[in-house]
Amino acid sequence: MLKLGLVAFALCAVLYNSEALPKKVKSSMLIFAGTKWCGHRNIAKSYNDLGKYRRTDKCCRHHDKRCRWRLRPMQTLHGLRNWSGFTSSHCSCEVTFKKCLRKVNNHPSSAVMYIYFKFLKPRCFRIKIVTKRVCIKRRWLRCTKYKIVKRKKAYFVPLNKAVAK
Repeated sequence: MLKLGLVAFALCAVLYNSEALPKKVKSSMLIFAGTKWCGHRNIAKSYNDLGKYRRTDKCCRHHDKRCRWRLRPMQTLHGLRNWSGFTSSHCSCEVTFKKCLRKVNNHPSSAVMYIYFKFLKPRCFRIKIVTKRVCIKRRWLRCTKYKIVKRKKAYFVPLNKAVAK
């Protein structure tokens, strides 16, 4: 059943990229059946608009709307540029998303988890504080006074390392 769902998902992805379909049809094609938030974008009319699989939908909605750190395609954050066509989220958001889907523990949540984490395999990122000593006063060729500069640096992490079993 899950393989059939993946084939249907792949077929939808091919059709989605064709010019033959209207935008309204395309927007609902890459949404997991029975949900309004699980997939490419969402088809919900409002924040409280959920599909048949409400608990799975809530996990997807939380992942889409509540993750504070997101890196959209071609966006740069703390020196990290997202060159992919997908939005990348902070690794803590991905961990929360996976835990939520596991807690729901039904067929739709398992299928969404499989498609997202095993099939699509998006990258997540982390942010760390980097400290650097900068010379602010020199005497001859030597530095006599330093200043510690702290800055945030973001880096990508393979999702399988960030979101362990």
